[in-house]
Amino acid sequence: MEITKSLMTEAFYKLSPGQSFAWIDDNFENDSDIFWPDTNVGDAPLISEILSEANKIADELPMSILRNQRNAMLSQTDWWASSDLTMTAEQIAYRKALRDLPSTASPELDSGGNLTNVTWPTKPS
Repeated sequence: MEITKSLMTEAFYKLSPGQSFAWIDDNFENDSDIFWPDTNVGDAPLISEILSEANKIADELPMSILRNQRNAMLSQTDWWASSDLTMTAEQIAYRKALRDLPSTASPELDSGGNLTNVTWPTKPS
């Protein structure tokens, strides 16, 4: 995945919460690409540290998207588990398959940022 300015910014704030900064150059090649208006430069993360954190965030992004989509699908079926209803075996199996997805899938992102390499369970009617 391409390391974007957005990923680098997210990584910076993860490493240095509350610090102000601005990107001078978007090539992310050296520490002079960052402007620190309120920070002692010695206290700021190095561009190599920010880039390393951005790569970590990028690597975790497909699983994060999978979990968000999975959680939305689970929440759409929460009413099945109401105390005055009895779930069918198919409904129980569907919800279990959704909960198991993080351990059974190897999600990836395509060039458009869409989740791929995930087989979603079929929602029972």
